[in-house]
Amino acid sequence: MKATATTTAATANATTTAKPKKRSSKKAAAQVEATAATATEQQPQPQAEATASKPNKLLVFKRSRNNGFYVYLLGVMPDENIGCNCRTAQSAMRFMLWKKRELGASISEQHFNELKQLAAAEG
Repeated sequence: MKATATTTAATANATTTAKPKKRSSKKAAAQVEATAATATEQQPQPQAEATASKPNKLLVFKRSRNNGFYVYLLGVMPDENIGCNCRTAQSAMRFMLWKKRELGASISEQHFNELKQLAAAEG
């Protein structure tokens, strides 16, 4: 009989102590969810920094034999390149801006400024 009373008392203690744990576990669960939400908000920022530090494809141009402008990606194999032979500096600038948006590549500032000057000289 004493064993039954002890187990009943132990069960009663466990039941009474379990109720506050459930309440605190809801609070803890809410805190964990808030922490997880904050962690997910913080994750895109480091990924964006990692992609920003990663070297992008660079769009450049060079003069072709027929006095046109050959626009291509620097550091990309010729078979996989997007090369385009444009007749005017203005069309080369337009092509560079189009590929920048399409591929997420960056444009060489020096080359782009040179194209601006040549386009202004063309009229």
